[in-house]
Amino acid sequence: MNNLKVSFAKPLIFREEDQSMLIFNKNNSAVIKLSLSLFNQIRNGWISDEMRYSKALKILQDNKMVHIDSWNKVLPVSEAIRAEEQKALNASLFNIKSHQNPFVALWAITPKCNLKCTYCFPEVNKIGSTFSGLTIDQLKNIANQIVVAKIFQLTISGGEAFLVKELWELIPVLYENQIKISVISNGTTITPSLIEKILRYELIVGISLDAPNESINSITRGAGVFEKTWNGIKKLLSASVPTVVLVTLTKHNFPCLFDHIRFLYEQGIRNITLQDLRPFGTRAIYDQFRLTKEQESALYALIKTLKKTFPEINFNLSELFIFPCKEMQVKRNGKIMQCPAGNNFVYIDYYGDLYPCTNLPQIKLGNILKDGSITELWRCSPEMDQLRALKMQNISDIEACVNCSLVAYCDGGCRGDALFYTGNVYGRPSRCPKSMGVVDEL
Repeated sequence: MNNLKVSFAKPLIFREEDQSMLIFNKNNSAVIKLSLSLFNQIRNGWISDEMRYSKALKILQDNKMVHIDSWNKVLPVSEAIRAEEQKALNASLFNIKSHQNPFVALWAITPKCNLKCTYCFPEVNKIGSTFSGLTIDQLKNIANQIVVAKIFQLTISGGEAFLVKELWELIPVLYENQIKISVISNGTTITPSLIEKILRYELIVGISLDAPNESINSITRGAGVFEKTWNGIKKLLSASVPTVVLVTLTKHNFPCLFDHIRFLYEQGIRNITLQDLRPFGTRAIYDQFRLTKEQESALYALIKTLKKTFPEINFNLSELFIFPCKEMQVKRNGKIMQCPAGNNFVYIDYYGDLYPCTNLPQIKLGNILKDGSITELWRCSPEMDQLRALKMQNISDIEACVNCSLVAYCDGGCRGDALFYTGNVYGRPSRCPKSMGVVDEL
């Protein structure tokens, strides 16, 4: 038996949770969960190479989290390791639960925008032109709270986030603390000087583009926006900025989705997020843009074709398949809300108000500049306790779902969607197969 000299690599974020240590590497988004005993041994610099530790060390090494100096070139790997060291397996960031602090945050830093997209947050269009904004000290306060909470991933949005000049006084603090930062933009504000800052702080940029041409894209994004957005995307690609194109599915762009993906692929885009249309406006307005019954029925087959045709593209399907379809029926845990809200995700709006999700504006946890910090509200807010109690309820206990033959395969849908669409948190969400009238086809 040898002793290995082991040290943690940089940059990493460490969070202690329930007698375990969670380790996040922002360079590859890997999350590893270790027992505290193994973590402390590695932190002290030496560890035995005996078989019971080998698998954990191999996983850490594969995810570029440790440096190992060994007399052996290859660590022996054995399945016969102690049960607690099985926790050193890769964990999915969105599947980890914590009542201590969120892991992922979305910060809408401003409602101001130079566009008026049809489906954007309704309040943005209402108050964007008159919004005075938080002071730089208040913005720094929020940024510092994000650091103190040891949030792993932060997405900054708006409005148009790049219109906020103070952004570049906040980004350095977040960057220095190893937080993985993404910024969602409409792409029309991209300049060479902006790209220089994006590269300096290793930002990932998400750009919204709904169609491969002006005529379809203008339906949701506005007239003349396609060319401006595409020029912004080309500038980012030319500078080798990590770029994700966000496509919100509507009944208008669904018929040209394949052509849109092919267009993006041919231009060099390799990361695409296909987003569900968030309920907006009124039910009647939303129904004018949402997928039709026939499109919902064809969605799975189309996505399967896209993934097969363009295997080099990394597709993020967001919440497109929160409901079962005839081609994909996987047994779920039977709970009403199987989503990150209240588990690991938090939304901060431009006033500093905290919510468990963008789709649950009715559940305000408090204001992090007045009522308590992110950590305090996440742990102690009565509204958060109510949400977590709701998430523990069974789908089969909901009157709208009790007789559904698909209940065992259902994620329960978005409760914010149900509240918007039916006025009842226990109602059927808009994309429920029964609501869509496609249940017989399943």
